[in-house]
Amino acid sequence: MYTATCAFILYPIAAGLAGISVLLGLRWASYQCAGAALINLTVAVALLCTLVAWVISTILFGIQCTKLSDNGTNATLGNATWLGFGALVFLFLRFCNTAYGVCGSSRHTRRG
Repeated sequence: MYTATCAFILYPIAAGLAGISVLLGLRWASYQCAGAALINLTVAVALLCTLVAWVISTILFGIQCTKLSDNGTNATLGNATWLGFGALVFLFLRFCNTAYGVCGSSRHTRRG
């Protein structure tokens, strides 16, 4: 159980990476391809960290909820679980947004 709870360090790591991606977005928004690719990379790593941490926390809660319900105690999902899920959804939307910036239509039109 101790090894699994050590995985919760991924939440602050993901928050730091999401903050770095915001700073990169503010700094490198004018650089078309390279800036968007770097932002997309940091968002993808933050998304992966958040996904792993959220899955582990949900599984651990399910284990503890089963143990508590055997003792007659009621347990429900708390705010932290839903906050982690909200961060996961936000990072997924940010990833889709920056992926469109990398792979989507360009500002410059080519004349043939």
